[in-house]
Amino acid sequence: MDQLRNDNRLAIFIDAENIVIEAEKAGIPFALDPVIGRLREEGQIVFANAYGDWAAPPLFNYRRQFRQNVVELQEVATDQRGKNTADIKLAVDALEMVLLPHAPDIIVLLTGDRDLVPLVQKVKRYGKTVLGIGIKGSTSSDLEQACNTFLYLDDMYQPMRETPPVVEEPAPRAISVRRVKPVVAPPPVPRLSENLLQERTIAFHLLVRAVSILDRQGKAALGSTTRQLMQQLDSTFSPDRLGFTSFKDFVTAAVTDDYVFCLRPNGETADFMLELNPHSPAGMAPAPRNDIEEETIWRCDTPELARNSYRQILLTKKRVPLVSWVDRQSLVNRLWQLFTESKEAGLTIDSMTANLKAFARQQQMRIPDLAIEKITQTLNIARCFVSNGQPFYQHDLMTPVMPSVDAVDALDAMNSTYVRAITFAVPMIQLLPEGIALLLFDEINEITLDRAKRVVNEVEGRSGDTGPTAMQLAFQHAGIQK
Repeated sequence: MDQLRNDNRLAIFIDAENIVIEAEKAGIPFALDPVIGRLREEGQIVFANAYGDWAAPPLFNYRRQFRQNVVELQEVATDQRGKNTADIKLAVDALEMVLLPHAPDIIVLLTGDRDLVPLVQKVKRYGKTVLGIGIKGSTSSDLEQACNTFLYLDDMYQPMRETPPVVEEPAPRAISVRRVKPVVAPPPVPRLSENLLQERTIAFHLLVRAVSILDRQGKAALGSTTRQLMQQLDSTFSPDRLGFTSFKDFVTAAVTDDYVFCLRPNGETADFMLELNPHSPAGMAPAPRNDIEEETIWRCDTPELARNSYRQILLTKKRVPLVSWVDRQSLVNRLWQLFTESKEAGLTIDSMTANLKAFARQQQMRIPDLAIEKITQTLNIARCFVSNGQPFYQHDLMTPVMPSVDAVDALDAMNSTYVRAITFAVPMIQLLPEGIALLLFDEINEITLDRAKRVVNEVEGRSGDTGPTAMQLAFQHAGIQK
């Protein structure tokens, strides 16, 4: 992103429902922190609005996360058809801001919606840069091409949760330098608490990240520039709070612990310059805490809230993005058709996944690869495959197997496995049959509610005429009494 500079002013407009739902479908537990952190590398955020129906799922559980990042929530009610005008209000507000006398330099759009392409084109006509952020595979290609720069949340999320990268030591600069440590020694701290040690470690990570950003942008990591960028990335950064009397003392401690090198140019400037240490211990430090998941309240007051909670549990704790019931049926039926075409030769888990991905693309389902991979994994966990007469979990992805049940029973087995995974992840969760019906079948009616009750009874071990389970059918098919 060479055209972006650290002195830019950014205005952020978020199509919240679009970006959250698409992230869930792609198997990415949505988090706003990586987005805000990444954008702070490019300039000062002066405005941030998010548009959606915040009183209803799926946005209800994300309100706290947006507010913590100082994003103003714009309420756009949903009508009886499940539609709202969030994208229209977003476009009007963004265009209005572009026309202000001192408009921000960059308009940031978090969305994958093709309907916002005219907005992008209009903003660019007024001389502003448009930076788009979306989800791989679910973002309109027209929108990607229209923006000046387009980033993907998929790429942001993992690096932000992992430790800062350590790059190779850069080549010598044109000026002659010698490596020295700052003259001022850090004040003696005889005993540091565990909390303070952790805070210092996180701050050293931030220092490494700031130096890495400046190096990537071709800028000298002078002490003053680095401190300014660190405070831009994290406004809470303060050497005083960490027990240092100055930023130089903080840098001295980082040099002593081998996070960075400190260089002093042979020029007249009194400022020092920093470079990354290729042997930095940054990769050994713990990542900053993320309290969002720990404080999540899994609400099951209504079928919609219950469905949203169940879906979030599968996504955040099991990395399972649940595709629609219609698509799930199509994929499983296609897989069983492939088994028939294999003429008893069987299929490997690996080939099943590859075939289903090709089928989804052919049918233009727009299902993320991870979701399809989880479908074959769930069928495997549900013991829907048999090898040498035994239904079991297949560890070897390259060993051919045959189905142990038909496609209908396989879908039932998947449903039970999904619900069982929810109860394993959150043992005290309430299983509301209406919420389970919405989760598994996307609607509540007499048939889906009855099927949902059967799944709940099976998972909770209740007695009742629920018929044989899918696993029992698999054993019966193999001639094994269980």
